[in-house]
Amino acid sequence: MKRLNLMIRLILIAAFIFLAGRADAETFAMDAHMGYGSFEYEEQDSDTEAESTSDIFVFGVSGEYSLTKDFYLGLNADWGFSGKDAEEWKISGVKVQTNDMKVRVQYYDLRFGYKNNMERLLWKIYISGGWDGQHIEKDAFVVGGVPISFSINEQDLSLWRVGLGTSAQYKAGPWSIDGHFSYAGYFEGKGESSVLPGIDFDAEGNRWDFNCGVSYEIAKNISIRLGVLYSLIDLSKSDIVTGPGWATVFPKIKTRTTAGTFGVNYQF
Repeated sequence: MKRLNLMIRLILIAAFIFLAGRADAETFAMDAHMGYGSFEYEEQDSDTEAESTSDIFVFGVSGEYSLTKDFYLGLNADWGFSGKDAEEWKISGVKVQTNDMKVRVQYYDLRFGYKNNMERLLWKIYISGGWDGQHIEKDAFVVGGVPISFSINEQDLSLWRVGLGTSAQYKAGPWSIDGHFSYAGYFEGKGESSVLPGIDFDAEGNRWDFNCGVSYEIAKNISIRLGVLYSLIDLSKSDIVTGPGWATVFPKIKTRTTAGTFGVNYQF
């Protein structure tokens, strides 16, 4: 996964440099943003459930290059880092275990879309493909009220997706409001756990994203934005993996990210 992450970063950096170098007036836009909010994590396998809610810091960059007046190519990259918080496990509604948990996430997206201006209203529709990664660390296990000496449990998810989305922006003088909605399906994914080294689990599911905000143009082609975002990732339970005398699954996983954001946009 480390090689994959490095490859994706190098591709993004090269693409941004290439697009910026080719940019003509008002054909290239770049955005940088950061935010703070909550990250909710749930696991479920039969009657066993686990839940955790932690603070999360998010930041990201994006670029959009107009191929023609109507068609564009976009690149988006987002990262998130949660604080350490408690995860609570229940069996049939009865608490049986707690542990600490922290999360790192990264999302990369390539978009090809159509856009149209109708006086003050700009709207877009696009198709997309991308890769999502989640790294989860769990430690400080307490079972039945008794601390357990157990090594850190690390879980990794590698998820490839395709999807579509739409957005709209309404301008009124230096002010504008915008909204964006997208859906993606994970067509290929892999889950790994340090508790079960050498075993890969399949991972499939869906993702929904929504964000909206208000922008103000503080100088020619430069605007600032305050917004909110919501992201839901819902992964189904993996197929059963078996070995000599044993069988296991990767649980059903659901994550929700909600955050307020501040961003800066520059139009070349």
